[in-house]
Amino acid sequence: FFFSSRRRHTRLRTVTGVQTCALPIFMLYSILTGILIIGFCTFAKPALLIFTTPVYASSFIAASILAMSFIVIGYGYIASIGLNLAKTNTAIAASIFIASAITITGFYFLIPVWGIEGAAVSILAGQLAVPVYSFARAQKRYFIPYDFKTTSLLFITTLLFCALVIYISANYRYGIVINCLILFFFIAAVFFAYRKSAFLLLSKLRQR
Repeated sequence: FFFSSRRRHTRLRTVTGVQTCALPIFMLYSILTGILIIGFCTFAKPALLIFTTPVYASSFIAASILAMSFIVIGYGYIASIGLNLAKTNTAIAASIFIASAITITGFYFLIPVWGIEGAAVSILAGQLAVPVYSFARAQKRYFIPYDFKTTSLLFITTLLFCALVIYISANYRYGIVINCLILFFFIAAVFFAYRKSAFLLLSKLRQR
C-alpha cells in the first residue's frame, strides 16, 4: 500500500505511490502524538509528585513544553522524506542552523523573564523552525500532497489543549480529574472527526 507503483492525480500534478507513502504517516503521527502529548501534560505533575520530591513538582510545566518539542522533532523527520527522495540535505542543515539561532535568542530574552519555562519555550520555538523550513523546501524539490491545512489545525488544537491542561494543573488542586475528562474528550473528538480516514487506512492495510 505505502510503496505501490500506482499513480494518482492531484490538482497540480501526477503523484506516484512512492510519494503517497508519507500521507498516512503524516496524519497518523499528528493524531497519535496529539493524544500522547495531552496525556503527558495531564499526568506530568502527578508523576513528578509520585516519583520525585515535591521540590521538582513545579517543573511539570517545563517538562510538558519540552515533550511538545520532541513531538515537533518527528515532523522534521517526516519533512526529510521528500528531501531524501530529492537526494538533497542542504535544507535540513539550514533548518538546524535557523533552529539554533532561534533557540539561543530565546534563551537570551526568555530565561530572565520565565526561567526554566522560558528555556523550554525557546527550545520548542527553535524545533518548530526545522519542520516549517524543511517542508517549505522539500515541497519545491519533491512534491508530496500533504494536507497541511488539516494537520496544522490539529497541531494548533493540540497545543491549545495542552496549554489548557497545564493551566488547570497549575491552578487547581484536583485538576487531574478535569484534565482526564479533557483528554477523553480530545480522543473522542479526534476519532470522530477523522473516522473516515482511519477506516479507509485500516481497510487498505488489511488488503495488503
